[in-house]
Amino acid sequence: MAKRPCTTQVDQPGKLFLYKQKSTLINDHASATQDRTKYDHDIKLHTDGLIKTIIKNSRELYSNLRDDFRANWGFNTVLIIIVFSYIGVFIGRFKLEYDKTKLEYEKGRLRAVFFHLGEEEQMNEKAKLEHEKAKREEKQMELDHVYKMMELSLRENFDPQRIKQILSNEQTPSSSK
Repeated sequence: MAKRPCTTQVDQPGKLFLYKQKSTLINDHASATQDRTKYDHDIKLHTDGLIKTIIKNSRELYSNLRDDFRANWGFNTVLIIIVFSYIGVFIGRFKLEYDKTKLEYEKGRLRAVFFHLGEEEQMNEKAKLEHEKAKREEKQMELDHVYKMMELSLRENFDPQRIKQILSNEQTPSSSK
């Protein structure tokens, strides 16, 4: 097979570069010559006309790819769905990671704020918590006592009016506190 001559010509260095580039995008299963030559482009790079060449070749490639897309719409639709699902998974994972780091940041900030509180304020917070806990325990003990008394009175005589009266009397003083 004979060697092809180089088509690169340089008239003046730095001013004009002219060469022909063949790029063939061939599908492995495409055997027809028409499919092979469809994507051949004559790319002429000039220092002045570079943008025009790119636009011309882009339009030609776009029209060829558009025709192929219309011919194989089923496969292309499945391919697009798969690509968008991967993009969606990526965005979802990114959002979850962002929320996780934001939550960790907030926790760290709250710890830092609590750590910087004075010892007196920390003691006041602890005292408030202990006081609330003692109130809850006292209220629970009172309710346990009331229910124990109700069980004893129910064994002796079953009087629904008396039970309602005891419950209403116990709830009224606790709500007035």
